[in-house]
Formats: sequence, structure tokens, C-alpha cells
Amino acid sequence: MTDRDARDIMFDTKLQNIADNHEEQLSSERRKWEFRYNNQNKRIKELQDTVARLRKKIKDLSQRGNK
Repeated sequence: MTDRDARDIMFDTKLQNIADNHEEQLSSERRKWEFRYNNQNKRIKELQDTVARLRKKIKDLSQRGNK
């Protein structure tokens, strides 16, 4: 048998539940931030492509105007 009484076991169980809950919340927040980061990267790449395309269009239009 062990020297632990019911209060000691209950306290350990409560601490374990708190730690598990904290770990779940932490992993949930991590997934949210990873999603936001990946989404932000996609938007940045799309904007860079748009800027490059518009610069090319401006260059073409300005060359046509000079002719």
C-alpha cells in the first residue's frame, strides 16, 4: 500500500487536470497563430504578384504613350 491519503491523490489529480487544460489551451493558441501566419504569407505573396503585374502594366502603358 501507499502512504498517500485521499487528499493527496485528489490534489495530484487536480494539478494534472490543470496542467492538461493549460496544455490544450496552449496548443489551440499555437494552431491559431500558425494558421494566421500562413494566411498572412499567402496574402503577402498575392500582393507582391499584384504589384509586379501592375508595374509591368504601367511600364507598357507608359511606353505606348511615348511612341
